[in-house]
Amino acid sequence: MNSKKHSFISIIPLWLQLQILMTLSTTLLLGMFLIRDYRHSREYVMEQRISSSSRLLDIELQNMDQYIRDLASFCLQPLYDSEFNLAIKSKSPFTSSQQNYIKDQIRLNYHSRSDLNGYEIYFCHQDLAYGRGKNSQHIMLLPSSSLLNEEGYIDCSQGKFYNSIQPASDSDSFFHYYQSIIRIQDSTPEAVVRLDVDASYARSLNQEHQNSEEFICIFNKYHSLLYSGDPALVSDSFLLDLPEDSQGNASFLTELGGKSYLAVLATSEKYELHMVSLLPMEVLNREIYSALQGNALMGILLWAVVSVLIFFILRIATRPLTRLSRQMQTVGNGIFSPLPEVSGSKEIADLSINFNDMVSHIDDLIRKNYLAEISEKTSRLTALEAQLNPHFLYNTLQAIGTEALLNDQPQINRMITSLASNLRYSIKEGDLVKLRSEITYVKNYVLLQKMRLEDRLNVTFDVEESLMELILPKISIQLLVENSIIHGMKPDSPSIDIRIQAILSDGLLNIIVADNGCGIPPEQLDRMEEEFRHFLEPGSAGKIGLANLYSRLHILYPDTGSLMISSIPGEGTTITMQVPADPYQSKGGKTHVQSIDRG
Repeated sequence: MNSKKHSFISIIPLWLQLQILMTLSTTLLLGMFLIRDYRHSREYVMEQRISSSSRLLDIELQNMDQYIRDLASFCLQPLYDSEFNLAIKSKSPFTSSQQNYIKDQIRLNYHSRSDLNGYEIYFCHQDLAYGRGKNSQHIMLLPSSSLLNEEGYIDCSQGKFYNSIQPASDSDSFFHYYQSIIRIQDSTPEAVVRLDVDASYARSLNQEHQNSEEFICIFNKYHSLLYSGDPALVSDSFLLDLPEDSQGNASFLTELGGKSYLAVLATSEKYELHMVSLLPMEVLNREIYSALQGNALMGILLWAVVSVLIFFILRIATRPLTRLSRQMQTVGNGIFSPLPEVSGSKEIADLSINFNDMVSHIDDLIRKNYLAEISEKTSRLTALEAQLNPHFLYNTLQAIGTEALLNDQPQINRMITSLASNLRYSIKEGDLVKLRSEITYVKNYVLLQKMRLEDRLNVTFDVEESLMELILPKISIQLLVENSIIHGMKPDSPSIDIRIQAILSDGLLNIIVADNGCGIPPEQLDRMEEEFRHFLEPGSAGKIGLANLYSRLHILYPDTGSLMISSIPGEGTTITMQVPADPYQSKGGKTHVQSIDRG
């Protein structure tokens, strides 16, 4: 009985896989449309809200400017009463009759309006103030020093309209209005009127906005809060925290009390009052969801209809494949009798015919495969036998090394051990190895060479420990060192110095082997360049030395590997091998591996 392992995806029928894939695609497409529709609806609803709020705020600010102009006219009424006007201009102390007249006129003015909590007039020449406050029922002489220290008094003595609008000191008032009565000749203040305006007008404005589930805030030109429909959320710093481009007529999103609000800001032209309407985003989202509800229901219905249609279409289309799958299971169980052809689409019919042709040749293929299997087993036995020879050689070398050590020959033992290690490395290691392994191999090679050349050979290594785990081709550095020894040793030179250096630069590992030997003559460099140029031509296989290394670099690193030779006759040779520090940068592409610098 055959044991078959299937991945999870392979046990799901094709029609169900296609159903899931197409349903997911339909869902994704529908979701993208709904998201786009939501964004368009959100922008549209916000634009409508902002537009309607802006128009309403502009109208309300125009009415607010007119309301303040009425207050200014009201404050200037004493100028139209000759006796009151004379009292304003008089520098002599008031008589009792003048004081009574002033009180009577103040009482009449105060009661002529229903939106005042207090009225006060300061006579500059007399340094006296008369008026009544919110909790006072009579007109009385007031302390003048308190008015002189107020910011509104200082502000109204200058400017275009000689007035000032300042925040009220209690929540039952809208604002304090200051109006200077000036002398025409030199524009110096002769009197200052201060009105304590109640909040009835602001509340009526806010009530209009509350019907739309929003509230308003009103600020003076200095961004001080005059009125807030929700004082717990808005403070004087509200406008100061806004970006500079939001200080005129604008709209923006803001956070208040942990909730998001859509704020619409408008500014009056004359008195520079700022009015802000604040709409909770949850209210706006309800409007958006209400607008989307119909589209969402239509989209879900469409999704359901499309999913059902896909189901029936796929079931019909994949039914022939199901029959063909059953026939394949029959053949898999060893039954090779003629099978009926499966009809369907052209592709399925062709597949059925080809499958039946394959079944008719199964017996012949079994016989041929049986013979091939016997031949393969014979080949494996031969290969296994061949593998025994290196192991025999390793064991023999180790035995010789042990015998040398027993006979007090440590130098021979080191040579045998190095040779055995290099032989094992060259046969067993893969084509790509770590720099650490390659350096060990080169050191063993240098040890064997020094046994022959003794002090004539000096090799130094300059390799940082952090580079030891990088990957490079096997027996590549040894070829460079061997080239320096063979071509760099002068017949009459007592020694040769070779330096092996590893440098990481721009994601590339540079292996530099430099010697102070006799160098390479120009004609020999030409021959090497010719070998490099024709390394892929027929008959080039089996080359050794640098040409072989160049071929390997071309195959392993066609885009990033390079082999550069710089030689000056009589002075020495430097060979630089460059490979990527990332081993996954190999395979595929155009090579530019070889270059020769003649020095």
